[in-house]
Order: sequence, then C-alpha cells, then structure tokens
Amino acid sequence: MDKLYAPWRSAYIKKESNDQPSCPFCDAAVSSNDAAHFVLARYDGVLVMMNKFPYNTGHLLVIPAAHIADLGEATAVVRGQLMEAANDWIQILQKQLNCQGFNVGFNLGAVSGGSIPGHVHMHIVPRWQGDTNFLATIGNVKLISSDINEVYKKIIETRSGRTTD
Repeated sequence: MDKLYAPWRSAYIKKESNDQPSCPFCDAAVSSNDAAHFVLARYDGVLVMMNKFPYNTGHLLVIPAAHIADLGEATAVVRGQLMEAANDWIQILQKQLNCQGFNVGFNLGAVSGGSIPGHVHMHIVPRWQGDTNFLATIGNVKLISSDINEVYKKIIETRSGRTTD
C-alpha cells in the first residue's frame, strides 16, 4: 500500500510505547464520561467499549477494569465476567447490526498484534457475508463505511433500562 489518507489515526500511529503516559483502557475504566471513551457497559470487574480503530463496524472490546497484561493475572470471577459480557454483547450486536457471524478472541502479547499488550482485552468483531472486497484483497485497505459515533448511539439504545450486574 503506497498511501492511505486517514488523518484521524495519525496521533495513534505516532505514539511510541514510551510516549503513552497512561493506559487508554484504564483511562476509560476510571472516567465518568462513557461517551468520550465509547464505553457501552460497566460490569463489576469488566467494561465493554467500542474499538476506536475497528476492524469492522461494531468492533467491541471487553476489558478487565484492572490493569493486567495476562489472563492468568485475572481472577476466575473476572475471566467469567469477560465471557458473560462477550455473550451479552454478541447478542446485542446481532439484534442491532444484523451480524451473520463474529470473530472473538484475544491478542496476547505484542508479537500477537496487540496494540496495547499491557492491558489484556477481548475483541468482538462482527462479520457479514462479503464484508471484505477488492480494497482489502488487492489494496491492503479495509473500508469501514460507518461512523463510530452513529454506531455507538445505535448500540447504546439497546442498553436503555437494562442492568449489567
């Protein structure tokens, strides 16, 4: 790929690991402004938020509230909460976005592709038949035609009146 104009990613791309004074997931966990961090739900030990740099429309992250780098550092309760939250939000995404499938998983460690390897997190990536096209195949470019703010509002509507405990 020669060039891709995506100025909104420049601040993220330019950061080196030493430049990050804090963890963006920890920042979201302690913030009272959920919309600023695209937080959709808070459970006792985990939170669910939209990925600001999604692989596909509706890409969510399920994150332990505590700053831990490895699943083994999480309690059994928190590991269970990760799975329960993932299950809840897969159902919500199916309802709101009519997803046909999902990729769900962890990138553990920097060499696995994890951009924030210091804070373990689960990806939930909605999939649809034909959601990849020639841009990804020959241009090494992924087109996401949905605005993250609009998708956040659509998904958060499902949360009205729903408890997460």
